[in-house]
Amino acid sequence: MQGIETFEQLRLKAHLVSCYFILGELYASTGKKEKALENLKKAEAMCLEMDMGYWPDKIQEVLARL
Repeated sequence: MQGIETFEQLRLKAHLVSCYFILGELYASTGKKEKALENLKKAEAMCLEMDMGYWPDKIQEVLARL
């Protein structure tokens, strides 16, 4: 969470995508579906905004497991 805070302050959106993805994946693997969805959706929205190609596929893989 501290890393997310730092990247938000520095406005490093590309790094935030990976942070939200990893956090969402962690929540998914520990059974915290709502928190997982929240973080994965944040990552997905940022990916679409920045037209990033790699992360949306990874995000969809985790969402499919929920």
